[in-house]
Amino acid sequence: MTAAPTDAERLLELLLEPCCPICTLSRQAVLSYLDEQLVRSGVSGLPSPQGDRLPGVRAVARPQGDRPRQAFPIPTELATGVLCSRHWRKLVMLEVRRGARVRLSEALLGELLEGADAPRPCPACEVQQAAARHYLGMLSRLPTETLELALRQGEGFVCLRHLAALPTGPLKGWLLERVHTLTLDLPRFQQRYARHHGTYAGEHAAGDMSASPKEDPQAALAALAALEGEGWLA
Repeated sequence: MTAAPTDAERLLELLLEPCCPICTLSRQAVLSYLDEQLVRSGVSGLPSPQGDRLPGVRAVARPQGDRPRQAFPIPTELATGVLCSRHWRKLVMLEVRRGARVRLSEALLGELLEGADAPRPCPACEVQQAAARHYLGMLSRLPTETLELALRQGEGFVCLRHLAALPTGPLKGWLLERVHTLTLDLPRFQQRYARHHGTYAGEHAAGDMSASPKEDPQAALAALAALEGEGWLA
């Protein structure tokens, strides 16, 4: 059985691709987290008949014909925080992909609206930020020779938002130079970026309101800057 790649190996593999590995890995961490919440909420099965006795469970009105309304379980992490609109849309996307009735995201919509005047931390944002810190720390600890080789052989970069979190030093200098080099031939970078990220076009079709990078010529620029809310990085 082939061993799963380590975090360091995943980081180095992504440095070979035209993407920011910190954005990619932190985004994957969020999607895994939201998918885990869907599993815990029972979206893949029936609501728990004992759900109203569990912590984090809200009674959600669901027309059931002549049947009584059922309690729908919301995991405690989502019940104590409020998903931001960006990650709420991702949750909708994941539910649709599961082929399940959109129930958890419907239940959380009320929480999202109630939290508009009294914001609470978005648990998915916290997961994303923690993952970004983890991989930035790992990037800083990789051997210099290993990083130099990966940057020479690959087309990866670290976006400006995540570069700002790195301490001043040789690594930051190399990565800034990489971003500068990519901007000198933006049409070529856009083409390679669109080809690499074409696999995410399904997110757009499944409910993500962001434009596909193949359709949006500014997508590569947004990736280099890691603009907040840019759909392919969120």
